[in-house]
Order: sequence, then structure tokens, then C-alpha cells
Amino acid sequence: MAPDERPPRLQPPPRVSAPADGPTQGSHGRGDNRSTRVQKTGFAVLFGTLVLALIGVFVVLPRWAANRPPTAGPLTPVASDVTSSPATTVPQFAPETATTRPEALPAALPRPTPSPPPRPRENPRPVSPPSAAPNKAAFVAAMSRGLQALERGEWDAAREAFETASSLRPGAPEVTDGLARAAAAERRALVSAGTRRGLELEASENWAEAEKVYLQVLTVDPEAAGALDGRDRAAERAALDKRLQYHIRNSGRLASLKVFEDAAELLAEAREITPRGPRLQDQLSRLEQSLNVASTPVPVIVVSDNLTNVVIYRVDRLGVFSRRELSLRPGIYTAVGSRIGFRDVRVQFTVTSGAALKPVTVVCTEEL
Repeated sequence: MAPDERPPRLQPPPRVSAPADGPTQGSHGRGDNRSTRVQKTGFAVLFGTLVLALIGVFVVLPRWAANRPPTAGPLTPVASDVTSSPATTVPQFAPETATTRPEALPAALPRPTPSPPPRPRENPRPVSPPSAAPNKAAFVAAMSRGLQALERGEWDAAREAFETASSLRPGAPEVTDGLARAAAAERRALVSAGTRRGLELEASENWAEAEKVYLQVLTVDPEAAGALDGRDRAAERAALDKRLQYHIRNSGRLASLKVFEDAAELLAEAREITPRGPRLQDQLSRLEQSLNVASTPVPVIVVSDNLTNVVIYRVDRLGVFSRRELSLRPGIYTAVGSRIGFRDVRVQFTVTSGAALKPVTVVCTEEL
């Protein structure tokens, strides 16, 4: 097509004017009335269809659902190969849910009554049993008895009262505190009484008993300072007292030089102790006297047959003689005589200060 050749433009159809002489307003009015009646009839049919549909949904369907036999599961729509038009579509019924309106339920089924929502509960107060008041009064009375006994220093009574309160109210902190206070107070009282008793025994110079008392106190409270100091002090003095008494009671052993030197050192050690009680002072005097006696020689006469060889233990070998005079310190001595062809002879004698001693005879007389 040439560029200057353009297609003809379409023109709208010409308007046709209504004939001047024909049915005008009258015929047009009859057509309108007929159209109105058709519309009303359509509305009536549509309304009736809706009513029937509602009756089917809210009346027939619930009764059918209530009377149908139970199935293994919810209804599942079955797909159909036939495409149906909206007029022939079979409605797919869904299972009833909790959102079904109460007025749609059938009259035969009971209408569920909705339960009110739970109200938030506040912390409920424990309801006391009928015997709570008597138990409380008994508990208070037992605690009062325990505290009063605690003030009087009656530990057994206090403990018994607190245990009674514990049976009325197990695990009560007041009871635990009361029992702890009773135990602590009793422990303090025992420590105080034991320490006081130990000091009394020390004053009477009964050191061994004082040490026992302090040891008993330490079994109650191992950290008691007074008992710790008292135990050490009493143990030291008890050992000293025991050694002093041993040398005083066995003064005859002082004839041994080693025993004599040990007793002399003990006497010097005991003299350094201050203050001295009557018992210690008496022990010092007696031991000093024993040492003086033990250090003072006593004349002793030894007789033999001029054939027997005589030896005195811890003194000297005297040999063969008929008579010898010796100076021996008080103590216990042993003389041994020997002779060829004869059995040895042993003679034990005691030298006492201030007492005349008979001659000591050492002679071998029994032949082999």
C-alpha cells in the first residue's frame, strides 16, 4: 500500500429516530411492567433456593452427621473426573468443628455449656487443721520451758523441752537454734568447771589428777586455751613429782654413782621452781637429805679366810685377806668370793647411815 493511501475510517451507524406515530409511552409502559414481573419472579426463586440451601445445611446435614455410622477417619472428598457445573456441584461437607454455631446443633444433641475461663489464683493461704491451735500453744509452751531451763543452767531439761518442741514442729528454726544454744552453753559450762577443777588440783599439787581433768576438758573443747595451758603445766609438774618420789623411796640406789648424779641434777632443777607448794618443799628436803646421807661414808668391816679372792661390785677388787675395813656410802652392795677348786660365793649387804653394821664375811667353803 502506498504511503499516501490510507484506509477509510469507520463511521458510526446513523441514529434512527422513533416514528412519530406509533406506540409511544403506552407500549413502553407495558414492557416495563413485564420486565418487573420477571425480576420479581427471579428474586422469589433465588430466595426459595437460598432457604432450601440453609435448611439443608443447618437442619438436614447435622442430623445426617449425627446418624451416620462411625468411620475410621474424617470425610475425604473424592475427586471426580466429571466436571460439573455450578448448578450440579455436590457440596463437600466438612467435619464439624468447634466453630459450629450453637444454634446449628440439632435439638436431639445436648448443647455444650461453655466453661468459664479459669480465674488467676492468688497465693492461697494454707488451711490449718483443727489441731493447729493446740499444737501451736504446746509448741510455744515447750520453747518457753526450754529457754527458762537454759537460763537456769539445766541443760538436760532444756534439751528435753526443745526436743518436745521439735516433735510438734519438725525442722523449726527456733528449735534448731535452741538445741544449738543448749549444746554450746553446756560445753562452755563443762569447760569452765573442768578448768576450775584443774586449778584447784594444781593448788593442792595433785599434778597427775590435774592433768587427767585437763585432758577431759579438751575432749569437750579441743581449743580451750585454759585447758591447753593447764595440761602442759600439769604434765611437766607431774613428771617432776614422779621422779622426785622415785629417788626418795629408793634412796638405797643412790649408792650408784650414776643414780646419785641423776638425783643431784633433779634436785637442782626442782629448786628453780617458784612458787613452791608444801609438797614440793617437802620433796626437796627429803631428797637433799637422802643425797647427803648417800654421800657420807660409813665404816664397813669385811672378813675372809686369807684364801678366798674377794671382789665388791662398784667398789674395788680386795684380793686375798683375812680382815679389811672399808668406808662405803649408804646403799646396797654385793661381794663375790672365788677360790680354785671351790664354788664361788655371793654375799649381798646393805649399808645404812647411822646404824652399826655387822662384819661381812666372804669365804668359799663348798668344794667342787
